[in-house]
Amino acid sequence: YKRQACEYEIIYLLNPEGRCLLAQQSDVIGDFKVCSESHFQNFKERISKDNSSIIAIGRFDTWLGEKGQEQLKCKDCLNTEIFQDRLNQLIEVTNHFIIIEPVPTFSFSISESYLYKNTPWGENITRPYGEWKSYLNPTLVLLDKVQQSNVIRIQSENLFCDKVENLCFGSKDKILLYTDSNHLTVEGTKLLIDEVVYYLNLK
Repeated sequence: YKRQACEYEIIYLLNPEGRCLLAQQSDVIGDFKVCSESHFQNFKERISKDNSSIIAIGRFDTWLGEKGQEQLKCKDCLNTEIFQDRLNQLIEVTNHFIIIEPVPTFSFSISESYLYKNTPWGENITRPYGEWKSYLNPTLVLLDKVQQSNVIRIQSENLFCDKVENLCFGSKDKILLYTDSNHLTVEGTKLLIDEVVYYLNLK
């Protein structure tokens, strides 16, 4: 198929605001305004349901784990419940909600592995797909509870993994997909962007 270009006014909400809005978490010590409930509600009120789409991407696996619970800016709260509740609230006020599942991570820097000759240049850097899938499963179980009709799920494993070969790729055919162990290069990011544009054009 051919992917047509589309035009959108895009607003980026990076860490810490993006994580605060989705999960009420931050690694900043102390109270943090953008993690407050009032900031979240104000953000919701600025969304136009008919003309807006939200794309949610992040290390959900970390946010829903022990570190996420420790960095929660909410007393006597559970990180999994906050995350699911905020997802549901945002889904209700937007036209389309795109969830990008976490990309596979590695235990070492992909670029440094080549730089320090731990891996010969040109050799693919991989990790077992089954191992990654097992680790990510608790996150996927929670995301599976999000069933609203305006939700689109982008499965990153379909872009970065070969299920037949049971491999996820940090680099492939001399193309680095990661700058380090978990951050994507331009080439890696383009794989996700192409998917997002494709689904936006289907609207």
